[in-house]
Amino acid sequence: MEQFNGIEIGIPYVDKDGNKKYNEYPIEIAKAGMWMMDHLLNRELSEYVLAGAPYLRIPLHRTANIVQGDALKVDWDSVVSFRKLSYILGNPPFLGVKNPEYSNSMKKSVQALVQDIKTGSLDYVCGWWLKAARIMKEHPSIKTAFVSSNSITQGIQPTIWMKYVMSLNNVIVFAHQSFDWNNRGAKVTVVIIGMEQREEAPEDRYIYLYRKENKNEAVGELVANINQYLRDDKSVFIETVSTPIDSRSVMKQGMKTLDNHNYLLSDVEVKELNTVSKNMRQHVVDFVSARDLVTNNNRPIIYVGDNDPEVINYPLVREKIKATQIYREGGARTTRAYASTPTKMSKDNGILSNIYAMPQTTSGNRNYLTVVLYQYPMIPSQGLRWFKRDDWVFSLLSTRLHMLWNKAIAGRLRKDMQYTNTLIYNTFVFPKATELEKKTAIKLAMQMLSIRNSHIEHGEIIRDLYGEKMPNDLKESLQKLDVFVEGLYLKEMGWQRFDSDKQRTDMLFSLYQKYIYPKAKKHMNAL
Repeated sequence: MEQFNGIEIGIPYVDKDGNKKYNEYPIEIAKAGMWMMDHLLNRELSEYVLAGAPYLRIPLHRTANIVQGDALKVDWDSVVSFRKLSYILGNPPFLGVKNPEYSNSMKKSVQALVQDIKTGSLDYVCGWWLKAARIMKEHPSIKTAFVSSNSITQGIQPTIWMKYVMSLNNVIVFAHQSFDWNNRGAKVTVVIIGMEQREEAPEDRYIYLYRKENKNEAVGELVANINQYLRDDKSVFIETVSTPIDSRSVMKQGMKTLDNHNYLLSDVEVKELNTVSKNMRQHVVDFVSARDLVTNNNRPIIYVGDNDPEVINYPLVREKIKATQIYREGGARTTRAYASTPTKMSKDNGILSNIYAMPQTTSGNRNYLTVVLYQYPMIPSQGLRWFKRDDWVFSLLSTRLHMLWNKAIAGRLRKDMQYTNTLIYNTFVFPKATELEKKTAIKLAMQMLSIRNSHIEHGEIIRDLYGEKMPNDLKESLQKLDVFVEGLYLKEMGWQRFDSDKQRTDMLFSLYQKYIYPKAKKHMNAL
């Protein structure tokens, strides 16, 4: 019986002298791993074939075929012949697209693998999948499975790389959804994906879940399909949409103050500025971060974006402007770009009305998004998404149905969802509704808002209100809104009821294909 063989291709790096070298520890770990696997297989051989007689191969003089090199540039067929290869298995390096260690040369190596798609938004591990996908296409008997950073199955990334991989008739036959893994002391959130060539859809697909009550044990579920988000949903590839294709309010990102907190005001400073003039008082506004929103907090800030002479020449404000300029001059390149205009904020969208705002990041355990109404004037931070007050939009974003859409396609930071206007908000299909139906939905949403405000007035904070112990009256008001809004979708689909959340998300994917994608494609072609 021949020894089990495997491949570990070293990760390149450049040393302090500019010489290209390879990390050695993966090679040594791989050798030990192959010997360990050889030993385990020998024990199985002893137990099941040799009736318990020991089968040993000591001393360990034979070793696996391990090649040191750049995995994306080495010809894998030269390492092990594809004619003899059954499986491609691996744990590629977890380098996210924004990781400073993910060098331009690495990004070029990924792009060189395929010319049909732009890979600039992809994590490094996607390069392994792109390479393996073509190998499986040319050699259909080969199957592939990789441990990967979970980010490649979230947000826009799966639409880019998995759309290409699946176009080559590669299908996901099993997947482990996100779970925490201790990688040499660093906790990372990963997925495991298994693919193979299939002309027809396989019947035996499994998704492995990690329940909250036992995070270390995977529970397998037989499913009809595994899509690019590793869910038992339709495989519909969601493209980002830069602007709404209908009349809904435009959603924007909050402002980046780039001030090192210099523009924040103490209680004493607020009192001083408020005594100067009415004009000065109008420039003292509330600043709200994502943390402020969920804790019912706001902080006063001096807003000098309009360069009002009275404001920018006042001694206290002038000191804050100077301190901000100094901070920006010593910052990163993108921060230094604003040093010559210290009164200007990044993403300064000139908010001139009441708005709804919501955190960009939401816990994956939530059933509803926390959308909050703010009165003009206020400054939302970069961690918030906001839109001009539109109670109909607020009604829809406050539903569990919208959260299901968010959970289905959002990018994540570990397991927390990242809400974006281009991928989540602009691609969510609003139900068809008469003016009377809109007014009814808004009435239910305002009732929910009134109940929520009542709890806030009694000292409760939004973070707790939307947690596991949501008050019954708030939960009931949200459920009433859910029932009404879902009724609008059911009427449009000609259905009597929803039987499951899977049916709900499948419907949203279908509506996206019908209404959003065709218009979005025309819109993008016109740009």
